[in-house]
Amino acid sequence: MSNSSSFSALAVYTFEPDRYYRVESRDGCLYFLRVGGQFDLDRAGSVPSNAGVLGVLLMAGASTALGHKHQQAQFIARDPRKNPEELLTIHPHNFKLLPEDIKRAKFLPKKKWFPSHGRNVGRLVIERRDGTSQEFWFQESADLNSAVHHLSALAGDKMENPLP
Repeated sequence: MSNSSSFSALAVYTFEPDRYYRVESRDGCLYFLRVGGQFDLDRAGSVPSNAGVLGVLLMAGASTALGHKHQQAQFIARDPRKNPEELLTIHPHNFKLLPEDIKRAKFLPKKKWFPSHGRNVGRLVIERRDGTSQEFWFQESADLNSAVHHLSALAGDKMENPLP
């Protein structure tokens, strides 16, 4: 049996909805498995009480429009008993991160001013060798600590600021 463990991370975007991932560490790589999005009512929690009827309707409409197509895949990816390798193909946002894919990884402190993507306890920026970069936020300290542990082992000397 493979040695694995998982943690949660939020991929933040400026012009696209944010994505919730269950990140599975297994066999020397990380599997990013999308389990929800910014407008998923079951992941985002309740609509703020000051949103009013219009806010509730807009949130419900956005949730339906943006999440409906891949909703079943996101529910399947939440199951920790599933083999992450088999889950890569069920959603177009799922991906596998190998050590050789990482150019640099950097942990950053929580964003205090204008945290437009919600509450966070720390952040991670991964720069890949293909030139892409992605920022992830952690909403729980346990997830941040697990990410530091697993990514430090995976990235080795490509890791900057291993402890936020």
